[in-house]
Amino acid sequence: MNFRMMMKTPDCLDDAIEDAVGSMLFDFEGDEEAQEDKRIELTEEAKDFAEKWVKWGEYVTIEFDTEAGTAVVLPAEK
Repeated sequence: MNFRMMMKTPDCLDDAIEDAVGSMLFDFEGDEEAQEDKRIELTEEAKDFAEKWVKWGEYVTIEFDTEAGTAVVLPAEK
C-alpha cells in the first residue's frame, strides 16, 4: 500500500539550517563581519537547496510504501 502525508513544519527548516551553519562556523576564522557574511551565504545556500523538497520553507510531502518498507520525501510542487 502507498500513501502520502504532507506535514507543515514552521520554523523547523530554519532551525535545522541555523544549527548546521552554527556548527560549520565554529571553526571559521575571520572577524565578526566575515563570520556574518559567511553565515548569510551558507544559510541562503542551504535554503535554496532545500526548496527542491520543502515548499514555502515549511511544507514537506512524504510517500510511504508499506510493501517496499520505504518512505521518500517527494519534490515540492511548484
